[in-house]
Amino acid sequence: MRRTIHAVVASKTSVLGRVSAVLSKYNLSIETLALTRKSDENGLSILRLIADVENRRQADQLIKQLNKLIDVVTAADVTERQEAGENVRI
Repeated sequence: MRRTIHAVVASKTSVLGRVSAVLSKYNLSIETLALTRKSDENGLSILRLIADVENRRQADQLIKQLNKLIDVVTAADVTERQEAGENVRI
């Protein structure tokens, strides 16, 4: 089951390593990953990724673990909002 995750993260070199470590812990594959610097706020970037998870529980656990990371400001599963055609903004 593919889930789309958006996260606001600090623009630091260690962020991608920490995020990939969480995904590796759950043996999840990254299908797509994009990191974009936010223009309106200094030092923050938006991380967008699509991961293949087994079920909703695993997706929820992934979000909880990402939100615990030091350099992650907020992370959310936006799959349903994206499928409904909403403009996803974090």
